[in-house]
Amino acid sequence: CTGKDFDCLLKAEHARLALVSYGGETSEILLAAQAAAISGNESDVYKITVIHPLPEWLVSALLPYEHIIFAEEGIAGGGIAEQLCAALYQAGYQGKYEQINVPNTDIPHAKTAELREAFGLDSKTLIARINEVLC
Repeated sequence: CTGKDFDCLLKAEHARLALVSYGGETSEILLAAQAAAISGNESDVYKITVIHPLPEWLVSALLPYEHIIFAEEGIAGGGIAEQLCAALYQAGYQGKYEQINVPNTDIPHAKTAELREAFGLDSKTLIARINEVLC
């Protein structure tokens, strides 16, 4: 399920949850989705390959989902997740949309893996969030 400017990396038959990201965070959401699927909590995974302008096809593809989680290593305010949220609701989205990203505060000096864990962007934390949403 590849569209213009995005790729669907994982597609479940009756997924109610979509996970969306781009860049390096994509591997974390893919790992999380695969691990959660083992326990029956399936989700679809979308990777954005062009972030500006936002792909219109992506908005259309996401409209049917009950819940969308956008995980990004970028900041919360003004980030891609915030832009997608606005585009979805302008298109009439009726579900729940959640952003997991870096708050607009000082970021401590640390290794990438440590920062991902601190901000809930690591696969372990994402697995827990998927299971919470789908249970």
